[in-house]
Amino acid sequence: MKLLILLFCCIFAISNCWQLEEAEKLDFFKKQKFLLEIVWHVQDALPQNGTSICHGATFVRDAKKYKNFDDDMQRFLRDMENHRLLPRMDFFGALVQKHHKQAIGLYKFFYYATAWTTFEKNVCWARKNINPGMFVYALSLAVKQRQDCHHFSLPPMYEIFPQHFLNSQVIHRALTFRKEQWENVDEDLDARRWIEESVQFLSNWKPWQWWRVMGMSDERFYMELNSGYSLAQNKEFVMTRYWTPVDYTRNVYILNSETRLSYLLEDVEFNNMWYDFNLEYPTFHVEGSKSSTALGSEWIYAIGRLMAIYKMARLSEGLDVWEDITLKYTIATGYNPQLVSWNGQTFWQRYNNYEYGDYGFPKTIDLVFQLTNEIYRLADTGLCMLENGTIHDLHQPAAVVDFSNILHDNHVALTPQDNETYWHYSFMYLAQIEFEQFNNVGPHVLVNFETTLRDPLFYSLMQYKVLDMWRRYIRNLPAYAKRELEMPGIKVQAAAVSPLVTYFDYKDIDLSNLWQENLKSFDQRKDGIYARQQHLTHKPYNFTLQIYADNPVAVKIQIFIAPKYNERHKLLTLRENRENFILVDAVDYTLETGNNAVIWHSPDLKRRWSYSEMRNYVEGVSQNRLDASDALPQFNLGDSFAHFVIPKGNEEGFSVQFMFMVTPAEQHNARGYPFDRLIENEYTFDVPNVHFKDAQIYHVGHSKNIEDYVRKYEKFGEFDYKYWDV
Repeated sequence: MKLLILLFCCIFAISNCWQLEEAEKLDFFKKQKFLLEIVWHVQDALPQNGTSICHGATFVRDAKKYKNFDDDMQRFLRDMENHRLLPRMDFFGALVQKHHKQAIGLYKFFYYATAWTTFEKNVCWARKNINPGMFVYALSLAVKQRQDCHHFSLPPMYEIFPQHFLNSQVIHRALTFRKEQWENVDEDLDARRWIEESVQFLSNWKPWQWWRVMGMSDERFYMELNSGYSLAQNKEFVMTRYWTPVDYTRNVYILNSETRLSYLLEDVEFNNMWYDFNLEYPTFHVEGSKSSTALGSEWIYAIGRLMAIYKMARLSEGLDVWEDITLKYTIATGYNPQLVSWNGQTFWQRYNNYEYGDYGFPKTIDLVFQLTNEIYRLADTGLCMLENGTIHDLHQPAAVVDFSNILHDNHVALTPQDNETYWHYSFMYLAQIEFEQFNNVGPHVLVNFETTLRDPLFYSLMQYKVLDMWRRYIRNLPAYAKRELEMPGIKVQAAAVSPLVTYFDYKDIDLSNLWQENLKSFDQRKDGIYARQQHLTHKPYNFTLQIYADNPVAVKIQIFIAPKYNERHKLLTLRENRENFILVDAVDYTLETGNNAVIWHSPDLKRRWSYSEMRNYVEGVSQNRLDASDALPQFNLGDSFAHFVIPKGNEEGFSVQFMFMVTPAEQHNARGYPFDRLIENEYTFDVPNVHFKDAQIYHVGHSKNIEDYVRKYEKFGEFDYKYWDV
């Protein structure tokens, strides 16, 4: 079964990488170890001794060592020679335009390096001399885009810079953790206190405070032996794991009701997914990279899916429609990220009823209006003048990819803006960063891809500005006719859906990159520190489709999910619901003549390896303690997205509808088909090869019978691995 959720991160099959001799395999793992080690404690200086992996490395300036040597690279060299590089202790924002331009120059020195030795020397030099935030961003781009890095992996961003994902309290706890102090703590102290104060404990308990019902505290670390899922069979890799409970910012209802969505907006994998997507589909030009002319189509499709996920999460929580951004009026929804940057600066907080109109930055907002007004003009008229003076008609169906690239503002757009990207500047304005600002930029969640999804303003900007421009464009395209949707000879007769159940499981996040006591050599580690956080997941589910075919035929079966009712509990029409349909999967299947029973099972949700597990595996291969049978497992964007397809739902049952559509296997459709065009008449979808099915999503919480749980739990004071079993 082929999972086509977003067509993200298409890479070569891992098996291709292993048609190598033994010496080549060892060389591969040596390079993989280098990439893991180079971001180890990246906020700290490298050891100034002969043991450093970068000892003696210098920057390679010779243009002959690169496939290309363009203006961005020459500008970076001038900045370096004139001491205009971003200071190491400054905050870096990938969406701050001046930071962005310098980061592109650095990235191209990585990307265009002809030989691995040149690439490695530049990476080493940058690790020692470049701002850590800029260095990690440029290196991450290079690993995604270089052809010889397809099989290499970096740790997830939330384990390189946990400060951008977890609240300042747990970051402080990790930075100050000392094993000696931990060993002197009375392990039974917390359990005895909770038992003695059980009545008060239960009265103050909140449903998300799972550690309290187990008799544990969120102010300390707990120890357990863990060998990692992948290395459990090898006793040499058993590690001592110190972990501490951590929660989302759900105890700040006094700010506004949006914090009810913190389980999604602060989910580390959700935010890492958007970071990885923008590495995969950057706006700027890199000759020979994996990027293609479909950049804009993938980007606008991803934005639409994010908005649909966000909307279903809001509906699950009973929240109203979110507001547009209007600078003439106050922004009602405040936001406090409760984050602290790696350099010690606190992230900017926006209070409720914030007034952007009281602040300056006219050059930034003027440029945003100038660029967006031009896109609106192109959407409405379809008239785009090319450099040679000819007029290109954007209202032709074949020109959809052209307009999507203009909307993305990328390098393959017909009217490229030379890195003047309107949505970058929009985020700069909302973050209150000046147009030409370079130094002393204050931390803000809206200026880095890995943190933008946390702020409700991201969804306002994308829904009411970016997608509004897209809607203005597609209203000039013809809606699909019935003949363009139907598949003669095929009829979906019935569909059955198994129970849909969501619940919170737990996830361990490796914080060892923050452990100051553990600054020893990268390959001399036998322990690590972790944050344990619950995250939304769902039980496996399946569909059974009854499909009749006149003749044997190869088909593709698309499965979509959407809400059933709006915020006022009114039934959504197909026209109103068009943008809310999320592709769950697309399955290639061969139908036989007559009746076919097609059973689809939800894919297993992949688990990403932690930083320590990656290190242990690579180190084991390097020291011949493990066979080099496989590369580190690739965790692509489709794997991330699969975790968020099914909304949380609620205990009473959240109403959704599935749509099943059968099309010819060889048919090549646009991204988002058949919901990528406006729907003029709903009867158009009344074709035999399309079938709708209602269902309910139930969420299993832990708010009931909690007193019985506490009294019956025999290991009070220890972690209960069965707590989330449903």
